[in-house]
Amino acid sequence: MKRLLLSSLLLLSFLCAMSRPRVGLVLGGGGAKGAAQIGALKYIERYDIPIDYIAGTSIGSVIGSLYAAGYKADELEQLLCDRPLLGTLTDRREDLRYKPFIRTVNGRDTLNYIFGFPALNFRRGCIGLLSCDSVEHIIDSLLSRKGITDFSDYGRTKFRCVATDLDFFKHVKEADLHQGNVAKAVRASMAFPVVIKHQEIDHQHLVDGGMMNNLPIDVVKQMGAEYVIVIDLQQGTITVDDEELRLESLFDLLSLVKDLGKDFANTILSKALSLGRQAAAALIDADDLGIIGWALHRPDKQRYIDNQRLYPAENIIYLHPYLPGRNVASFGQEALRDMYDRGHQEAKTHKDELRRMMRRANGAMRQPRHGHNT
Repeated sequence: MKRLLLSSLLLLSFLCAMSRPRVGLVLGGGGAKGAAQIGALKYIERYDIPIDYIAGTSIGSVIGSLYAAGYKADELEQLLCDRPLLGTLTDRREDLRYKPFIRTVNGRDTLNYIFGFPALNFRRGCIGLLSCDSVEHIIDSLLSRKGITDFSDYGRTKFRCVATDLDFFKHVKEADLHQGNVAKAVRASMAFPVVIKHQEIDHQHLVDGGMMNNLPIDVVKQMGAEYVIVIDLQQGTITVDDEELRLESLFDLLSLVKDLGKDFANTILSKALSLGRQAAAALIDADDLGIIGWALHRPDKQRYIDNQRLYPAENIIYLHPYLPGRNVASFGQEALRDMYDRGHQEAKTHKDELRRMMRRANGAMRQPRHGHNT
């Protein structure tokens, strides 16, 4: 009788879960600005919104991989905001921090250190100033504590991340990573070209996913999300074409002449560069000549804009923390704490939307949990 009752309860729970709408979480790339995502997640957790799918790029993949594994915002805050993160990300050797230059040779590996920071890395033929191997090891260790090594090990919350398959003069392609070792995939997603050595997976040379898809809303939609929470770290406005004026008509020419003056040199130079880029782009497709075609067409910009249009307004909560003066390298403790607080405040301004999504996702009039940090 007890076994039958338990089976019935499990079946009922399963049917309820299947009947409710699926919720996705999208975490964009942005380096140190990821601290704002953790602050936002801290506030979002008050509403007990079930997250079924997570897609992340770069630092978003780091946070997303751990969040999907069951780590909460408080734990992520301790990991990423309350420790010397710069040293962790750059594999800095503390024993060499006061030495201007040291070269170490270990077998075929040759590393140069400047005040403890690895300045050049030719390991396994990969060119990159930083290896970030320690980040991969830390992520692998943290995931292992939750019983996760492979993407298939994730339980209720599924996770994917985005990288870029880069062959400098042949192709630049998006890589949607959802199979194999998670830690390796995450390090690939954050491997900023030249700065961090690329990751080789299945004969692909993988680098930072931000080169192709820095806000992977399309990925979480493909996973099955009907509602989505997006935390975008991009600052400013992205447009397909950065040039405000083009020499495509007589009016454009007159406008250019009118603008001549103290900005003469800058105007002429910018127009020349714009015309040169447009002419080259007309001759070279985005898929041609690898990094050259990519630089001329910047397909990542179009993807960013297209992704923002995938969900109707009532199905998306779009968080866009304002982080003045902060950038991908703002790893100082004060800066991280400030960005965390700004992310938390940004989520708070969407409390009504979060409450509505909580009700839709849970199918009940539940109230948010009130904690000490509101």
